[in-house]
Amino acid sequence: MNKGSKSLKKTEKKQQKASNTSTVTATPPIRDIHLKHPEDCRRLLSSTINQLRQGKITESTAKTLAYLIQTMLSCLEQIDLERRLAALESKAQQQR
Repeated sequence: MNKGSKSLKKTEKKQQKASNTSTVTATPPIRDIHLKHPEDCRRLLSSTINQLRQGKITESTAKTLAYLIQTMLSCLEQIDLERRLAALESKAQQQR
């Protein structure tokens, strides 16, 4: 074996070792989040804030989640208003 092939084998071993260690850490599966009530949004926002403070997520990810949470909260509020209005209209019709 010449000097060049020894160096090549060392490089290959380093690359193999690096690739083996990078596959050891597996990402846990992400579970679905069901936001059906404003309280669900509050819990998710609280969790997002804590993850940001702990360095588990980036600021960009936190901002995206906050935007999506706010959008969902607006949808939930709109649904609630529509249900309440429908109930009031139904009650008004019955009183006629």
